[in-house]
Amino acid sequence: KGGYANERKRDNIYFDALALYETITEKDADEDTETVNEQRATGKYEYKHSPRLYSFFNQNFEHDEIEQLNYRSISSPGAGYRFVDGERIKYRAEAGPAYTLEKFHGGISDDYLGVRVGQYFDWLLLRDTKFYAKNEYIQSVENSDDCNDVNAEINPFATSSHRVIPP
Repeated sequence: KGGYANERKRDNIYFDALALYETITEKDADEDTETVNEQRATGKYEYKHSPRLYSFFNQNFEHDEIEQLNYRSISSPGAGYRFVDGERIKYRAEAGPAYTLEKFHGGISDDYLGVRVGQYFDWLLLRDTKFYAKNEYIQSVENSDDCNDVNAEINPFATSSHRVIPP
């Protein structure tokens, strides 16, 4: 599993990008079985309207061979609020509409409108080590049985963007 993250802050603008490539193969005496084969890319733009209130546009792309997913694209604008914005601890939540477009192997495709909510927690433990937790949920408004995406992560990071503990 590998990843890259880049943040750039200027005045009232914040940009974040992440790319992941992950493959896992279970080694067995008889046969090796691939259990994970996915690629993801995410980009996010935020504009601060006040020290706590911001608007954003979030774009996710995903490819997953195990799910037989050629691609999934999720576009989401919305609004967010920074409840805690201290030097060492930060907590924010955001919500907005989300449009999802999916295409699977065999030509099956789907698109739908949904609602996206997310929350993020950062805690600077040491001068160069940060604990990061995020939880995002997208629910289709067209079909309540269709939960598009639940994404949760908890990771300690070094501030140089190197992962301290592998997942």
